[in-house]
Parts: sequence; C-alpha cells; structure tokens
Amino acid sequence: MSQIARLSQKRTWLISGFFLLVACSACASDEYKELAVETSSVLPLNDTGEALPNLLPEEPPPPGAQEQFKTDFSKHSVPYAEILSGGPPKDGIPAIDNTVHQRG
Repeated sequence: MSQIARLSQKRTWLISGFFLLVACSACASDEYKELAVETSSVLPLNDTGEALPNLLPEEPPPPGAQEQFKTDFSKHSVPYAEILSGGPPKDGIPAIDNTVHQRG
C-alpha cells in the first residue's frame, strides 16, 4: 500500500470518527436533558438549579445534639434513629502542636 493510500485511509477513519463522536454527543445531551427534566419534577431545586434531597418531617433531634451543635435540626433527610453515635467527642482529638521527631 502506498503512502498516499495510507494517508487517505487514515483521513477517512479520522473523519468517520469525528462524525461518530458528534452524533454520540448529540444523543447523550438529549438523554441528559430528559433525565434533568425527570429529576427536577421529582426533587425540589435550589437557587442554582441543583436538586435538593427529600426532607423528612420534623422530629426531635438526638439527645444533647442541640447543646453541642449549632445546626438547623428541622431539615434532615436521614431519620435520626439511623445515625449512630461513636468516635471521639467534639474537640476530643488533641492538636499536634509540639511534635518531637525521632530517628527510626
């Protein structure tokens, strides 16, 4: 096969690939638009158009939570019964201020 024939074949593949890419991206954007319409009809949107989670009805926050945290407990998407306590308490991990390096 001559060099000119190879270049012509490469150009044909390149042009075909380009048109295939354009066609696929056009199809994908239509699917994305349909998905966005479906999502926006189900979930409420914030000011920037992002979907907000489905909020649960108000329930009393876990014991001691209002004293420890400054959070709006009226807005939550996970039942408080599913949140497990654990780990160190607030400010329970000491800061590493005066580190001492040792050779190993």
